[in-house]
Amino acid sequence: MISKLLGKPIPPAAGALEHQPDRTTEVIRKLASLLAAGVPARQARGHLEQDIAKFHPDVAERFELTWELANRLGGSPTPTLLRLAEVIESQQSQATSIQLAYAAPRATAKLIMGLPFAALVIGQLIGLNPIGSITGSILGFLSFLVGIALLIVGQMWVQNLLEKARPQYSDAGAFLDAVAIGLSAGLSPERAESEARSLKGIGAPDPEAEASLEECRALSHQTGSSIRGLLLDAAQAIRAAHRNHQAQAISKLQIRLMLPLGLLTLPAFVLLAVAPMAIGMLTHT
Repeated sequence: MISKLLGKPIPPAAGALEHQPDRTTEVIRKLASLLAAGVPARQARGHLEQDIAKFHPDVAERFELTWELANRLGGSPTPTLLRLAEVIESQQSQATSIQLAYAAPRATAKLIMGLPFAALVIGQLIGLNPIGSITGSILGFLSFLVGIALLIVGQMWVQNLLEKARPQYSDAGAFLDAVAIGLSAGLSPERAESEARSLKGIGAPDPEAEASLEECRALSHQTGSSIRGLLLDAAQAIRAAHRNHQAQAISKLQIRLMLPLGLLTLPAFVLLAVAPMAIGMLTHT
């Protein structure tokens, strides 16, 4: 159950309600408040059932798993629900900002890649006859072939750069959250960690999560503070670091795109559009 709850991050813009994006976490927090006030779980949920039914499918699945897990283990669902609301809210905000940042270089690449063909069409429409130069001249045809080759290589280069910088929506703090959920359900730290490691949906924790777990365990022993709170803070810190890494990758992408666009796409533009038009103009003079 925990693996299904934490292992499936909300995709970009998918976690928001289509008709009212901010209503999702508001409903979850209201349900948590009713439970904290002592309202029985079934009655509290029944009061908000119409709003819950409007959740986006991805959010609805995570909510149902959280609800079932908390009730099955017999602990209070309130902390888990509040945590779910925080994670959903954070992932929605991160996904939106990252997608907006990624859209700019991707749109720029598409625009520049299409310029040679647009120029070719415009040149034909205004009577410069570049197509006639390509089909009726060896020089024009060779220019066209080389231009196409450069454009294909440039497109492959650009796609490779875009793919490397494509936002990833895996939940980097899922493992630590899984341990924290086990602790909130009354499991011992060793049992909670063991169960989190056995969850197939999360996968093996990365070295950063492992290091954070060790730090939280050591700090809890030294200070006597709650390891659950330390784990939740560490999970948020890992998510923030993951978000910053993606933002930096997208920022660098805008610079790196200049290489294929300058070295391959612009020469392709000259060979595909400018050269045939120039040949057409010379053959008509």
